[in-house]
Parts: sequence; structure tokens; C-alpha cells
Amino acid sequence: MSIGRNGILATMFVLSMFALPVSTFASAAATPCTCSVSLSPTKNVVGGTVNVAGTGFAPNTMITVSIGGKNIQTATSNSMGAFSTSFVIPMIPGGTYPIAATDGVKKAHAPFKVLPFTTIIRTTIKSGYVPELTGTGFAANSVVTVTISNSTGVYTLGTTTSLSQGQFTFPPTPATPGHYSLRATDATGITRAIPVIVKA
Repeated sequence: MSIGRNGILATMFVLSMFALPVSTFASAAATPCTCSVSLSPTKNVVGGTVNVAGTGFAPNTMITVSIGGKNIQTATSNSMGAFSTSFVIPMIPGGTYPIAATDGVKKAHAPFKVLPFTTIIRTTIKSGYVPELTGTGFAANSVVTVTISNSTGVYTLGTTTSLSQGQFTFPPTPATPGHYSLRATDATGITRAIPVIVKA
């Protein structure tokens, strides 16, 4: 105790006696997320399968998996907060997407690349024609140029436009009989080539 300058009794408190332990405040801080996901493979075509594994999530909790922000699969973590699942790549345009997993609080993601894929429709094979060509994993709403090439040069068969999910169809086209590389390329540079034989 001490007497103030105006004669008023004053009491001096030692603040350190009432200070809370530092650990009290530290425990209230947000815990950094140590969760992670891994993909196998890290790239595939539409219709292919990707395996997703994760660790560091809440134990025994539903995990929601998404691709490009769209939920596509769920799984349940084990008692250690780990999970594994798989899903088929949906019909989406080609490119790189985040595949993410979340337990509602923690969230982790890894990049995944959707590759272009083309194939010929064998039922359309006939003499003097390049068969019908179909493709997935190309850019959305993009002009797709179709060419054939061999040792004599590159020949443009024509163009078509991909749909909103990156798929396209190119009709049978007349061509000189021979062995060719049949290539589809969209306006963004996504391209894929496959061998084709034009029958005599």
C-alpha cells in the first residue's frame, strides 16, 4: 500500500502475479493443417480411373473428394485420419484440375491432368475413306482441325467444333489409300495422333 499525492489510499497490484500462462493462449491458436492427398496416376483420359489417398484428416469422418470444384466421390477416414478411394474421370475438357479432399474442416488437393484421347469408329471403315474420328479431353467449344500425314506430307481433312465438355466427332472423309497418322488439334494446342489405314 501507499499514500497518493492527494492523500488517497492506493493499492499497487503486481500484474505478474495474475498473468495467465503462455500455454493458455497458444492452445487457442488455429492448428495448422497437416493433411495431404496423393494421386495415382497423376494424369489420365476421360473414362480412366484415378486413385486418391489422403492422410492427416479427422478420424472416422466422411471425406468428400472433388475434381475442379465438383464433388464426385466420398470415403470414410480410418481411426488414424487416412482414407483411400477411386473414381472414373467424368466427361470434362482437357487440362489440369485440382483433385481435392475435405473432411469439412481440413482440405488438401493435388493437380491432375486430363489428357486428350481419340479413336476411330471401326464400323465406319470403308474403301477410300478415313473412318469417323471421335475425341475427348480437348478444350471446350474449340475449333478442332483434323489432318492426316505420311512421308509425302500433311493434308488437312477439315475442322469441327468440340462440345462444352471437350468431346467431338469428325465424319468419315475421302482420302487416298495408304498408311497415315491421323491427328486432331484444337485451338489451344491440345493435340493427339493415332495411326490409321485408308483401305483401297
